[in-house]
Amino acid sequence: MKRGLPRPSNKAGTPIPYIAESGAKLGTAHLTRRLEVTQGWLCQVCGEPVGWPAYGVVCVDGSRWQPDWLLDHGLLHGACMRLSLDHCPVLGTWSGLLLLELNRADVTMTEHFQLVVPATVQERTAIDVSRFRQPGPATP
Repeated sequence: MKRGLPRPSNKAGTPIPYIAESGAKLGTAHLTRRLEVTQGWLCQVCGEPVGWPAYGVVCVDGSRWQPDWLLDHGLLHGACMRLSLDHCPVLGTWSGLLLLELNRADVTMTEHFQLVVPATVQERTAIDVSRFRQPGPATP
């Protein structure tokens, strides 16, 4: 899959994140690209290196991801966060999720190549998701 923006779209016109298994399986991470994104500190949406601050999404109700601040599939650029909010059905509801604005020191990588944010940084890094909800569609 190519890196960068704009993202290719599936048959429904939804942008395909770099980390996705395929256009038909947007919510499933391609294992090789997931490892590449995590190890290389790449954006999960466009596949390009993240700058700092970067953004991450964590589940705070424990229903979808581990409650210990495991980042869902990795980090995102600001533009890619907005693109995700505009097109991802899970993020679109924003129920039980928290958006974090992170610096490199806020994120650790486990021995299983998962990105984790210690709960101690929650209050300092949590931001209002409405910051990314601007009028008009994001460019895919």
